[in-house]
Amino acid sequence: MRNYDSIFKNLFKSKLAIKDLLLHFIDEVIIKEIDFESIQLLPTVLNHKSKHSRIVDLVFRVKLNHRQVFMFFIIEFQLTINKFMALRLNTYVSLTLEYLLASNNILQYNKLPPIIPIVLYNGKRKWQPKKQLLDNFIQLPKRFNIARFLPQIEYLVLDLGQIKVSELKTKTNSFIAKMLEIEQIYDIRQSINLFIDACELVIDQDVGLLSSLEEWYKMILEAKGIKDPVFEVNKEMIKTRKKLINNIFEEARLKGLAEGRAEGKAEGKAEGKAEGKAEGKAEGKAEGKAEGKAEGKAEGKAEGKAEGKAEGKAEGQASVLLKQLQFKFGSIDAAIESRIRSATKDELDKWIIKLLSENTIKDILD
Repeated sequence: MRNYDSIFKNLFKSKLAIKDLLLHFIDEVIIKEIDFESIQLLPTVLNHKSKHSRIVDLVFRVKLNHRQVFMFFIIEFQLTINKFMALRLNTYVSLTLEYLLASNNILQYNKLPPIIPIVLYNGKRKWQPKKQLLDNFIQLPKRFNIARFLPQIEYLVLDLGQIKVSELKTKTNSFIAKMLEIEQIYDIRQSINLFIDACELVIDQDVGLLSSLEEWYKMILEAKGIKDPVFEVNKEMIKTRKKLINNIFEEARLKGLAEGRAEGKAEGKAEGKAEGKAEGKAEGKAEGKAEGKAEGKAEGKAEGKAEGKAEGKAEGQASVLLKQLQFKFGSIDAAIESRIRSATKDELDKWIIKLLSENTIKDILD
């Protein structure tokens, strides 16, 4: 299983990824004032001269538009819930400020810069810990006036698993939103198309991001029990693969629909006529015979049409897959053709996708 932390750390080495996250997912007024061209990553090892050094996932500096002021962000990636995350982030903020003081070139107007801590959480359970450090302390009566002596840091939390697909779809210019949508869906074709959409959003701005998106996508597939596809992500692949995937699925759908309709209509008519005749004869009445025949014909036609449509769709997918295999590898062994024609719809879906990445028929059907 790929490591979530390492994938996200590589992803957010990109200024474009940081910009995407802040613009589309952090709802704070100050975000609109950021000069995103000024993003500068800082060392993530804090207090490195001490035996008790700490490593934070991401620290970066930005400049505010029309102001000679810098501010900082600390981002921590989490898969599990930490009840005292506010305390950890308080430590990170303090160590970051100490680092900035020691660097001798960060202070402005002889003041400390503002720092916003953010937790990027992608766990299964909803994030529930208190976001204000003050709320983690024992609550004493207000008359003691103790709160003024306690640290009062607060952090932002972005619970990725709680963002609804409908909301992600509104973020049309966010490649992070498209990747998060992939995590919540199980349709193979839709998943691949969303991945390609995400690649298209970054390829002309930061081609180096493609490898990080590929690793993220593979991690999502692994979590769903799907074997890694082999990718060679580039501009031509994005255009070609998207068109090929849509053509394969659409051709199979149309062919299966047509064959299913024809076979279902023929079988339904024959079965309906036989059932209607049997029912009418048993009743011994002309009126009953006519009614039974009509009802039996209708029921048989409906059942036959449904079954024929499903079988026809599978046969259509099998035919399309065989054509693609013949196009790519030449003649197909009779045993392989028999296996493909008797395969289930799920197996055919999987093989059609693997056709895009595997180099032998054996690898495709394994």
